[in-house]
Amino acid sequence: RALSNKARLALLDAMIKYGEVCACEVEPILKLAQPTITLHLQKLYAGGLLKKREDSKFTYYSLKEEYVPFVKAVLSLKKPS
Repeated sequence: RALSNKARLALLDAMIKYGEVCACEVEPILKLAQPTITLHLQKLYAGGLLKKREDSKFTYYSLKEEYVPFVKAVLSLKKPS
């Protein structure tokens, strides 16, 4: 279910490209409100795909290493050939 939303797939794609992300950093990329992005990040975290690091008032999320190959495979299926 965590991978059934295109915004969450876009977040995972950003993590593959950039590593660690904060909702405030991907807001312009996804063109979604920051609370919406945070909700999607929390769902991915609750699903066990992400790890998080808190720094002052910001929370940074990154993909757990063991899921990188799986997420890359899923993302490659979603992209047009």
